[in-house]
Amino acid sequence: MIEVETSDGKKMPVYQAKPAKPNGGAIVVLQEIFGVNQNIRNICDGFAEMGFLAVAPELFWRQESNVQLDPSEDMEKAKSLMARLDQKLALSDVLSTATFARSQIPKNGRVGVMGYCLGGKLAYLAAATGKLNGFISYYGTGLHAVLSDDLPSHVSGLIHVAEEDYLCPLEAQQKISACFVENELVTVMSYPNMGHAFARVGGGAYEEASAQRADKATEKFLRKEISG
Repeated sequence: MIEVETSDGKKMPVYQAKPAKPNGGAIVVLQEIFGVNQNIRNICDGFAEMGFLAVAPELFWRQESNVQLDPSEDMEKAKSLMARLDQKLALSDVLSTATFARSQIPKNGRVGVMGYCLGGKLAYLAAATGKLNGFISYYGTGLHAVLSDDLPSHVSGLIHVAEEDYLCPLEAQQKISACFVENELVTVMSYPNMGHAFARVGGGAYEEASAQRADKATEKFLRKEISG
């Protein structure tokens, strides 16, 4: 864990995984509503093994530090933290993390942002500011409600949509696909018969084949768009 200065001068806890053999790129990894738990840390460690600097800000830190919840046991607490989250401040914290990440790689390095659930929406919003080079969203909750067709022209993206996601009904899925139908830099991938959190290793909705399909596409995207 490290501390990153925020836009309002405070110190935010961030999990950092440094690569042994840097490839010049960095990834900001955004949590689900369960905090920067072992699952998120494992994801960061995996990206570091690929050569990326990976950093995961604790999005709930202004309410409570070191939030690491178990989805099967701590759902009510997770929902309570989510209900009290100031998402504008959270987005600002994401951008502060991205600024830090950029300072740790070569000047011509690229920074991407990737998120799950809550983080999937914030990843898109962060990329829409134009301050990152690309974004990946795994079943972003509420993503359809914040989309815009004026995404900065230099920003590429990959969106994973679970077709049986109760938090993203068919109408929302159609809106996501329609928004990017003419944007060659953003790819929307759909997963039939998959529900929310199908890629969370160890989770009740985890489905290995679909998760591997999504993760392989993610790795390909990052190596092409973010790796230096």
